Parts: sequence; C-alpha cells; structure tokens
Amino acid sequence: MPRADSPKDASARRRSGRIPKPPPTRRPATLSSSHPSKDPTNSTSYSVAQAAARDKDRDPNTGGPNETILWKHPAELEFIYPDDYSQSDIISFLIQNAFSIPPPPPTTGKSGSAAPSTPGAPTTPGGSSDAPSSMEDFTVITAVDGTPTILPLGYRIPLMFAAKYLWDSVRLVLTSVDPPPETEWEAYKYDILNLSRLCSAFLAEARNAMKARRGKGMSKRWRSQMFDRVLTRYHWGWLVNREEYIRAFWNEFREDEYEKDVLRRVASTFYLLFELI
Repeated sequence: MPRADSPKDASARRRSGRIPKPPPTRRPATLSSSHPSKDPTNSTSYSVAQAAARDKDRDPNTGGPNETILWKHPAELEFIYPDDYSQSDIISFLIQNAFSIPPPPPTTGKSGSAAPSTPGAPTTPGGSSDAPSSMEDFTVITAVDGTPTILPLGYRIPLMFAAKYLWDSVRLVLTSVDPPPETEWEAYKYDILNLSRLCSAFLAEARNAMKARRGKGMSKRWRSQMFDRVLTRYHWGWLVNREEYIRAFWNEFREDEYEKDVLRRVASTFYLLFELI
C-alpha cells in the first residue's frame, strides 16, 4: 500500500491547515444504519478487537498468513465511519463536545505563599493536602456544559493543538472554494468526527481516573496511553488517525517511539505545529 505521509510531506500539508487525504484503501466496516443512536461512541461500532480477531491469520498488506497483527494496539480509539450521520449530526456532536482550555496556572508568588493544593484532593485538618502535587501541576478543562476535567499540566498544550487542528479543519472545509465545500466535507468528515471523539474520550478517561483514586485527587503522573499514542504520531508529523496510517506508522517505527514519554518532548513539537497549521 502507499506509504503514509512522511514528516516532510505532512509538514507541507499542515501549512494549508488541512487534514491530508489518505490513499485509497479498503474501507473498514461502518456502523449499521439499523441502529438509530446518534452517539458515535456507540458500542455497535466496529472495534479494534473485532478487527484483530478477524485478521489474526492474515497479513494486513498481502492477505497472507500472519500470527499477530501487532499494529492493532488495544489502547487505540477505533476510527468509525457512521454512514447515517448527516453534516448537522456531526457538527452537533462537535459543539456538544466542545471545551475550553485556560491559561497556565499561576506559580508561587514572591511572597512565598504556597500554591493551591491538588484539585479534588481532600485537605487534612492541618491545612495541607494528602497529595504531594500542587495546582501548578494541573490544568482544568471546562466542557461546554460546564463539566470540569482535571489534567496533568503537560497535556494542556497538546490538547490545545488538537482542538485548534479540529476547528481549523472544520473552518477550512466548510469555507473551501476549490474544491467546493461539499467535496471537502465528504473527504474529511470522518477525520473531523473522530478527532472530536478522541478529545472527548480522553477527557472522559481522565475523569474516570480521578474517580478511581477515591478522593485523592488527580495524580500529576497520570498518563493516557490512548492519547499519548496519537501525540507520538503527531510528534513525527503523522496527523491522520485512520487505520491505514496507524499501520504505516507502526511498520516504520514499531513500538519504539510509543514507549517514550511523549509529554517530555511535546513542548517544542507543538509550538512548531501551531505555527504550521
């Protein structure tokens, strides 16, 4: 199959602000139109686990024998193609799952006063939090319905990039002149929908992780393997999350890049990407 975008190719495409169009490939299964639910996180969608089971004895490129499809990592969010979604359905989903990202939190002042304690953590009678982290280590994302999500501060800039990439793509697609917006929408609507799903799933994962700590607040060491894998590909300029691109990235890098802590190197990467889109 054709190779997915190289960092150089992706960089050139990013200058236009568009999601690069993938090469023609066999299209994955879609949501069944017999299911009326308009929730693209619907469990009836075709799952990575199902795909792995189906392809366990086939090579993804040749259809020949293959013991394990290693690129189908269970942490990846499945890329879905809900054919019964109209343009208004997708735009409504984007709006319902929109969120705001605040400025960086204030640091300890010159007076030496301590920064606020970890959000969501109980305070002991002596006034100190039972968690070692301070508010300086976190950012609070606010959903359009007012729901807060506490994240380790390292995720603030990458999430901001994902949001800008999403809404810039919507704007460019809907205002396109040549090709016309209808053509652009058909080409990129699923990329736009699934990027919104990714952000929504990431924030839900963070809220669930905080609940699991039973009142101890969010850990500044918390990581989302799902989101980190996407950020790793972003770091290398691979901005499309369709299965054929995930497979091509794995064919080039295997798991080596995924095993690195992407939050330790995202700052310079995402400042550069902000300038390119």
